[in-house]
Amino acid sequence: MEIRPANVGDVDAVGDLLVHLYEAEAPNIVNSNRAGCLDLVRRSLRQANPDLAGGYVIEASGQIVAYGAIAPADDPRRPIRQPGFRTIWRTLGLFAALRYLVGIKRLMLRVCAQLPPGNAQIHSIVVHPAFRGLGLCRSLVDHLESELRRAGNESIMLYVLKGNDVIGLYGKLGYRRVAAGGGPLEWLKHPGFVMHKFLGRKGEKG
Repeated sequence: MEIRPANVGDVDAVGDLLVHLYEAEAPNIVNSNRAGCLDLVRRSLRQANPDLAGGYVIEASGQIVAYGAIAPADDPRRPIRQPGFRTIWRTLGLFAALRYLVGIKRLMLRVCAQLPPGNAQIHSIVVHPAFRGLGLCRSLVDHLESELRRAGNESIMLYVLKGNDVIGLYGKLGYRRVAAGGGPLEWLKHPGFVMHKFLGRKGEKG
């Protein structure tokens, strides 16, 4: 298996992996129309980040089986721009479109919330269900940390959503849950919390 930077040719596969992630951790986004939601996720990727900058994939025998991304401290993560409401409505129907938009908004409020200065972020970690239990999540997180450390980032955070089943793994990898200021919009955000890890200064072993 190979870990490599994602590219424009991976958009369809990465979109499918992200829908798997939403199904597990934010099921109100996907509703019952997986095909429609997959189409919208792929559209948003092509529109907002067609070359998947900052993303990395694990490829096995020509199949993309895992994905994750980094946002360095000097280039924080931004919300993904969604297709227009008319497109979403036509794809999902009115009620499902409203649920999709509300779910995406709550998710973006959580995972794109401002981090303390100097903190990089890893995000969107997902392994295809058929390839879980093989240590791919650990390998991917290790690789993303190495990329951030190489770029001079010393401190890293990640948002963990309610429903995430690898919280224990993050703890084993050195991440610790930290208190985060709620703010006036906290009740609107998708349920979740922040974990932190100190990577070490450039040139040091993390």
